[in-house]
Amino acid sequence: MDEALRTKIDRLNMQALELRYTDLEGAISLCEKAADLAKSDLSSDVYYQGWGESLFNLGEFSSQSGNFHRALSYYFKSLLAYESIADRHKIAFVLYAIGNSYSNLGDFPNALEHYLTALDIARELKDRLCEATALNGIGSLYMQLGEWQKALPYLDDSLNIAETTNNLSLQAKVSEHLCSCLCQLKDYENALSCGLRSVRLCQECGDLKAEAEVLYAVGEVYLLMEDQNQAMIHFQRSLAISEAIDLKIQPIRALRSISQLYFRKGSADRAQELLHEALRRAEALDIKREQYACHQMLASAYKEMGNYEKALVHYEKFHAIKEILFNEEADLRLKTLETTFQAQKARKEAEIYQLKNVALQQEIEQRKQTQAELERMARIDPLTNIYNRRYFFHLAEAEFKRSLRYKHLLSLIMIDVDYFKHINDNFGHLIGDQVLVEIARRIQETVREVDICCRFGGEEFLVLLPETNAVSARLVAERIRQRIAGSMFNTNNGKVPVSISLGIADSVDVEKLDTVISHADAALYEAKRLGRNQVVIYDGQTVPGWSEGSKSLN
Repeated sequence: MDEALRTKIDRLNMQALELRYTDLEGAISLCEKAADLAKSDLSSDVYYQGWGESLFNLGEFSSQSGNFHRALSYYFKSLLAYESIADRHKIAFVLYAIGNSYSNLGDFPNALEHYLTALDIARELKDRLCEATALNGIGSLYMQLGEWQKALPYLDDSLNIAETTNNLSLQAKVSEHLCSCLCQLKDYENALSCGLRSVRLCQECGDLKAEAEVLYAVGEVYLLMEDQNQAMIHFQRSLAISEAIDLKIQPIRALRSISQLYFRKGSADRAQELLHEALRRAEALDIKREQYACHQMLASAYKEMGNYEKALVHYEKFHAIKEILFNEEADLRLKTLETTFQAQKARKEAEIYQLKNVALQQEIEQRKQTQAELERMARIDPLTNIYNRRYFFHLAEAEFKRSLRYKHLLSLIMIDVDYFKHINDNFGHLIGDQVLVEIARRIQETVREVDICCRFGGEEFLVLLPETNAVSARLVAERIRQRIAGSMFNTNNGKVPVSISLGIADSVDVEKLDTVISHADAALYEAKRLGRNQVVIYDGQTVPGWSEGSKSLN
C-alpha cells in the first residue's frame, strides 16, 4: 500500500477522534471508511496499523454509546490486526480496553484476565504508561467488587506512574477513581480533592466523557458532606455534558441523584418524573443494576407519599431484580476468585522454581497459605461460612455416585426460612444476614461431620446425609427445626423469632442427584403449604418443583 493512502487512513482516524463528542455518527462513518481502505486488498497488502486503529476507535465509540457487546467485537478484530504485525504495545492497550468492556458487562473474571495480561506485557516491554493504565483497570475492578481497600494500592501506583510520565489524561482517570474509592472509605476531604483535581485535568485534556463521570463522582462527595447545592450543581453539569455527547449510562445515574435532591427539597412530582425517565432509559438499555436502583428509590418515594399501591409495585420489582443480581454476582465473584487464584498460582510457581536460598523458605510458606485461603474462598459462602452451592454440587455428585455404586441410601434435607422477607422488612437486611449466619451455625452443630451442608441460595440451605434413609433423616431434621425454632435469635437489633420448614427425600429408586433435590423441594413446598415450621418427607405423589434457578415459597 502506498504511503499516500496510509497517510489518508491515518488522517481519517485522527479526524474521527476529533468528532467523537460533537458528531458521533460522523466519527463512526470516518472510521468505517478508514477500515475499508486499510484492508481493501486482503490478499496481499493490508495496512494493519491503520486497520487496527480504525477498529479500536470503533470499539471506543461503541463503548461511548453504551453498547459494550459491539465494542468487544471491534476490540477483538483490532487485536487480530495488531497481532498480525506483532505490535505488543498496541496489543496491551487493546487488552486493557477489552477488560473495560467485560467489566462494564459485569463479567469480572474475563475483565481481570485481560487486565492481568495487559499488565504482564507492559512490564515485559517496560512500557510505563501501559503499566499504569492496566493498574488503573485492576483498581477499578476491585472497586466494582466493593473491595475499596484492595483497590487503593493499584490506583496509587497507577497515579504515581501517570505523574512520572506526565500523562494528564491518565492522571484525570485515576484521580476520578481515587475520588470514588476514598468517598466509599469515608475520607471525604481527600476524595473531594482528588475529584476536583480530576475535573481540572479533564478540562485541560478536553476529555468530555471523563469530565461528565468525575463531575458525578464529585457530586456524590458533596452529597455525603451535606452540601446539597454543590451536589446539585455537579450532578446537573454531569447530566448536561453526558447528554451533549450522547453518553448512555451516565445520564441515568445523574437523573437518579438529581431526583434524590428534589425529594429532599420537597419537589416530589419533579423527582418522580426524573426517576421514571431514568428507569425508562435503564430498561431500554437493559441495565439491571440501574433498574434495581430506580425501583428501590421509587418504592421509597411512593411509600413516603402514602401511595402504598405504587410503592408495592416498585418494591416487588426491586426485589425481583435484586434476586437476579444476587445469583449472577455470586457466580461472577466465585469465577473472579478462581481467575485470581490461577493467575497468582502460575506466577508463584514460576517464582518458587527460581528460589535457591533456604532463607526464602518462609516466603514460600506464606505463599502456600495465600493459595490455601484462595481455595477456601472458592468453596465457602462468604456470609454463612458453610459450603456454597457450586462446591456442594461437586461433593454431592461424588457422594451420590458412591451411593449408587455400593447400593447405599443417602438422604437430603432442604431447609427454607419461614417469612424471611418479613424479617428483612421489619428488622433490616443486616439483621437478616445475622439470622442466616446463626441458622448456618446451628445446622452445622446439629449434623454429623460426614454430612454436607451448604447455602443453596438466598434463605435456602441443603444438608446431604450419606448412609441415611428418610426416616433417620427425619430425626435429624426435627433436631434442626427445634434448634432453630426453640429459642429466639439474639441480634444487634434485639431478639428475633425464627422458624424453618424442611423437606426430606432419599435416593430410593432414584438415578440422579437432581431428582433427589427435586423431591426434597416438593416436600418443602408441602411443609410450607401445611403451615410452615414443620418437617415433611417426600411421599412420591407430590409433583416435584425444583429446577436450577427456582425460588422457594417464603
